Amino acid sequence: MEPARPLTVLVVHPHLAKGDGTARYLADVAAMLAAGGCAVTVESAHSELELGASVHAVDCFPSSERVAPFDFALAADADVLRQTHPRARQWIYAALDWYDQDIDRERWALDASDLVLRFTPRAVHALEVRHGCSLVHKSLAAVFVPLAFERAECAAPRHEASPPELLWVGRLHPRKDVAFLLRAWALVTEPFRGVVCGTGPERSRLEASARSLGLHDRVTFEGLVEDVAPFYRRAALFCTASPWEQYSLTILEAAAYGVPTLGRRPNDVDVFNSCPEQIVSGETGALFETPAELARQIDALLRDPKKRRRWGDRARAHKREFTALRFQDALLAAIRERARDRAK
Repeated sequence: MEPARPLTVLVVHPHLAKGDGTARYLADVAAMLAAGGCAVTVESAHSELELGASVHAVDCFPSSERVAPFDFALAADADVLRQTHPRARQWIYAALDWYDQDIDRERWALDASDLVLRFTPRAVHALEVRHGCSLVHKSLAAVFVPLAFERAECAAPRHEASPPELLWVGRLHPRKDVAFLLRAWALVTEPFRGVVCGTGPERSRLEASARSLGLHDRVTFEGLVEDVAPFYRRAALFCTASPWEQYSLTILEAAAYGVPTLGRRPNDVDVFNSCPEQIVSGETGALFETPAELARQIDALLRDPKKRRRWGDRARAHKREFTALRFQDALLAAIRERARDRAK
């Protein structure tokens, strides 16, 4: 009997930029699928990311290569998925930046896809609520862990800075609501230093806001940081106020370094995020609703270094429940099941 041919997977994204979390996710997923025995092709007009020797990279988007239909096409954008639609037998929609998608185009992607990738059941539910549909039979809820953080020396000793540092990492975009954090930090009475790592369209506005709030000598904007490990190792607390994060990789990263996180509590009205699934309130961090509540939590924790260390240790232990290999296994099992169903 001839061995079964490997499944072929096309991963498409217009620009695989270093500072783009979606690009990093797709690059890692491509590497995981290739490691699992799939024949993976990645198409992008420009890539700044290492894709690995086992991944076939095509520096063109959309590609003019004429090849047999792929078994699967994977994209994180509804319009990109539509462009790849004729080139694959089945379609995988990684609904990451779902709040940025046109609702009609995204509904098309959900209906057309054979598999919808989300990180948690709550994230699947948020999509179902938005579109009034059921995704039970076509969704995979599996926590993604970046390969870089599997390899990183996250267990290296931590040395908190003095004064204690409050850290935020990510892209400075309105949907991240860093302005909320600045308003909270302006209310903190204990000594601290705020550190914002990342760049994006909001940077100049946020820097102006920090000045107007009197934070010019307490908050620094570091810009795009290639290696965030030193910042995590010396952070006292990690803060996030994003109302729409389906699963925050930076909360996962903070936990890997033993940093407790303060995150925004969802209300399922204008705040949909995964903080309750990532933060065990009172054990690995805490949840807040208003800037004043966040400021009070920060003050209390800055006065209690023993609690910070205890929560940080528990956060690191909690993170160990999630690994890149576990995500890889779940994804490979899902696409193999759909390939078998199609072949019947």
